[in-house]
Amino acid sequence: MALVINALLFDPDYNSKRIQVVLKDVTPLEVLRIVGEVSNTFWKPVTHNTIFVAQDSRAKRTALSQQAVQIFYLKNVTQQNESSDVQTAIRNLLTLVKECKDGLPTPGEPFDVAPLA
Repeated sequence: MALVINALLFDPDYNSKRIQVVLKDVTPLEVLRIVGEVSNTFWKPVTHNTIFVAQDSRAKRTALSQQAVQIFYLKNVTQQNESSDVQTAIRNLLTLVKECKDGLPTPGEPFDVAPLA
């Protein structure tokens, strides 16, 4: 069975760099593993033909291992900017959710409740 990757999604925090490798007689999965080692990155499958690439660090692996992926199919999108607008809105929403989550106590953690004015 052939491995077909139609899309690479890169973590916004990742700073890409050009690498050069010469490989012979290796499988596509071995190529991904080797390139990941050389570039200090790791990848996670998003769909059957899309992977997400991020810098390889304990913090990044932990953060990404706890995330769920949801695919939304956009209907009636006729212009590229419509798709970009939706992507920007989702990115902004997720940033807001992360900021709120970072500011909330974890379950079982004591916290102070400010009285309403």
